[in-house]
Amino acid sequence: MACKALYGKVSSVFWRASLQSIRTDLSCANLGKLETISRDAQLRHYVKHMAFAGFDECLENLGEGYKWGSHRHQSGHLVNLQEHPAVKRLTDILCQLANCKSFEIYAVLTKVRDQSDNDNFRPTDSITTLLDVVARAHLPVTALVVNFMDISNYAPDPQRLQVSDKEQFIAIGQHLEELKLVYELDDDIVRDWTFNILLHTPNLRMLHLKGLGLSGGTELIHRLASAGPPWLQLQELHLKCIPASIEDLMVLLQRCRHSLQVLKIDIMRMYANVGDVKQMLRTLSDSFPALVSVSFDSFTLGVIRRDYFIHFPVVAENPFVDELQGTKFEFATNNTRGWQRVFRVAYSGPRMDVALDILARTVDGAPASIS
Repeated sequence: MACKALYGKVSSVFWRASLQSIRTDLSCANLGKLETISRDAQLRHYVKHMAFAGFDECLENLGEGYKWGSHRHQSGHLVNLQEHPAVKRLTDILCQLANCKSFEIYAVLTKVRDQSDNDNFRPTDSITTLLDVVARAHLPVTALVVNFMDISNYAPDPQRLQVSDKEQFIAIGQHLEELKLVYELDDDIVRDWTFNILLHTPNLRMLHLKGLGLSGGTELIHRLASAGPPWLQLQELHLKCIPASIEDLMVLLQRCRHSLQVLKIDIMRMYANVGDVKQMLRTLSDSFPALVSVSFDSFTLGVIRRDYFIHFPVVAENPFVDELQGTKFEFATNNTRGWQRVFRVAYSGPRMDVALDILARTVDGAPASIS
């Protein structure tokens, strides 16, 4: 009896760890395996996260064993999915996996649809499918990752995105607490889809945006500043490779000034001058009482071109925020045309107002080009 009890305990621990995160390519074979898990009264409670990705080398091929052409609109996106056998199975599975509230759509390669590809299911179709299932089954999704840029720089296929179904955006966004969007933003349809999902996230606590392209990221941030959600509960904001005007950035930050705890800005081209950056840091020091961690990495300034590199020279000379408490900045340097530049500075700890004030007083700009 003791051995049996021990085996049961070990087995439970094994399955709890193994099934916490599962993966699907929406193939007939894979959905069969997920159905087995979802019908088990014990195992189905262990699943917390589901990733949509192909099992091929490029993670590109999904939906094997099913026909998709008859469910594809002439513009490219999938329609009438409630009648598709694979989507019916997925809906039944997710309704049984009551603790699965976190989803990821992952691709390292994506391509724009051509007519010969109508019957194939691609990573962007996973987006349309997930939103459709969530809306119809009223699933409370609390975390979502859409990642098309881990290895190469890609974006969802705009022809396969559905951007006009407001009810789907409301359904996916109303419970979201964590959202990570990683892809290029230059295409208008991709940018519209991104704006629509961000517009309907009133309970967001963590937002990570990473993109490439100058005009796309700038326009997205401007639209969010002009008509975005209040984000009164946002605690963590991470922007990477998203260019923006400092005015639009400050509008976004002011909306969450009472809740924001972590701010990370990486590889950002900001349309501002050094004086504007000083004022931004002073505002963060004076008006963001919840901040406990900040990180600024590879700032450049300029509208038409990169005019200045932002750097923090004093931090390298004296990294301490409070010598008595032993708190100090983390920083990284590189060599820019023969002189050392502090291109990254970060601080986590008490007396955040003092740390930000030090940065505001000492931030400087170095010419990005030699005239």
